Amino acid sequence: MSSPVLAVAPWAKGRYDSYRLNSRGQFLGTMHPPGFAFMANSDQEAPMDEDLQFMSNHNLGTGFGAICASLPKSFSSLQFGDFPCELILHRGIFSCPKTRNLSHLYYKCSGNICPYANLLSCMNAMTMNAFIKEWFPPPVCVTPVKKLNVRCLNQISGHTYPAWKSSFSFAVRDGKKYHQNTLQPDIWYNSKVLHSKLTESAYPRMKLPEPSYVDGVSFSGNNDKTSLNIGRPKLRQFSNSLTLSLYCLRRVCVDNEEVGDLVWVPLPNNCPHWQEFALEKKLA
Repeated sequence: MSSPVLAVAPWAKGRYDSYRLNSRGQFLGTMHPPGFAFMANSDQEAPMDEDLQFMSNHNLGTGFGAICASLPKSFSSLQFGDFPCELILHRGIFSCPKTRNLSHLYYKCSGNICPYANLLSCMNAMTMNAFIKEWFPPPVCVTPVKKLNVRCLNQISGHTYPAWKSSFSFAVRDGKKYHQNTLQPDIWYNSKVLHSKLTESAYPRMKLPEPSYVDGVSFSGNNDKTSLNIGRPKLRQFSNSLTLSLYCLRRVCVDNEEVGDLVWVPLPNNCPHWQEFALEKKLA
């Protein structure tokens, strides 16, 4: 991907952050003032950017396998200009089985381009799996969510691998395309690319996303009687109510899907990534 151009954009009202992994493997963040935006490079013959450039996003995904920036302090307290930060590969948010305290699990970037001359040469010479294992080696880092400031990223320039799941979003003004925040981060690995030494993690068995550990919500496994009866694995059941409420991943349920003589009816006002459904009798 060729490098975008930072252009004057009076319609851009809010400040935003961008990040750059330069050809020497050094990572740096920049806080931009309102009135500027990255204009997509329309020149098809433009050379590929030797650096990898990123923008932050709204992070409505799970964060599992996402490329992220670890900030030195909260986003709201950052001043305009460059600031130090760290590139990380996110493993997800997990809960300790005993304390239920939430923590980020992630890999730190080594930034090691040796024995290659620069980042681009390194990525061209390595497969995706080799690059991930070299640049984000074990051990898995564990940091409480309140002590780590994370920004999920989307790559907007530089070399990329076909297997990376990238997200793009553009705003069109006067016939020109400008990069804007997407809803989900880029995913740089999946379960097939995970390191074999994940047992070094403090929570090797915890694989459930954050909403599973809201107070009063208990986890029901695949072989739970209720799960089997309604054909939905990995249910979450609200246990402190006279009304039976069940929770499952949004992608699992389908609106108005029939289950025997019942039908799933979606409920409004759900938390991100989750959808509440009610099981109701089908109308005659």
